[in-house]
Amino acid sequence: MIYDERYREQVFWDAPYTPELRILIGMIRDKALNRTEIIYPPAGKDMKTLGIGLGCSALFALLAGGLTFLITKVGLAAFIVGFIGLFMGFTVTAFLIARDRLLIRPQLMTSQVNAVCVGHSLTGGDGHMNRCPVFKYTYNGREYLAYDGNYSNRTKLPDIDEKLTIKIDPEHPEELMWNEGHNKNSFFFAALVCAIIFLGEIGMIAVTLCDKGIMGG
Repeated sequence: MIYDERYREQVFWDAPYTPELRILIGMIRDKALNRTEIIYPPAGKDMKTLGIGLGCSALFALLAGGLTFLITKVGLAAFIVGFIGLFMGFTVTAFLIARDRLLIRPQLMTSQVNAVCVGHSLTGGDGHMNRCPVFKYTYNGREYLAYDGNYSNRTKLPDIDEKLTIKIDPEHPEELMWNEGHNKNSFFFAALVCAIIFLGEIGMIAVTLCDKGIMGG
């Protein structure tokens, strides 16, 4: 995604590792660990998918609960089915994000370019600090300043001013991938987990609807 100057020194730091950077990192870490403030990154595609998914999940929960109440006339059954339906929506949303990030997105990154890491993205909140690199590169005569939006605290980030080869989407050159850790095996594992959870949620709905105590039978 495109680097946004408005987030300079709030989310992004595009300078060499200096005493000022150490102070900034310390401030973000303290705020994150103490949960006194959450610093949000720009909304990427995953965040947009999450927002849409949460909205659709809430709507599905209301419809599932309402339909259950119309059929059973039991308020408790409607509440339980609606609550489970909400989490079913969350599960589908998680699957779609994993599918885009681990399966579709890497397949779109078909061009390689030489890039330089000009800074790190730093965001804090909910007891942890997230980081990812910001890159500068040229593609088809145009210069880009962008980051991948996939934060990683487990992967060693490239040093500032370090040169490396990254992959980009030729149709949308601002979309990049620098970490090769995203692969099909990770997607299949995530899909399996989501499928197991989803089937479990369906099973809980079936048990709820068949429970004679709840149904009043």
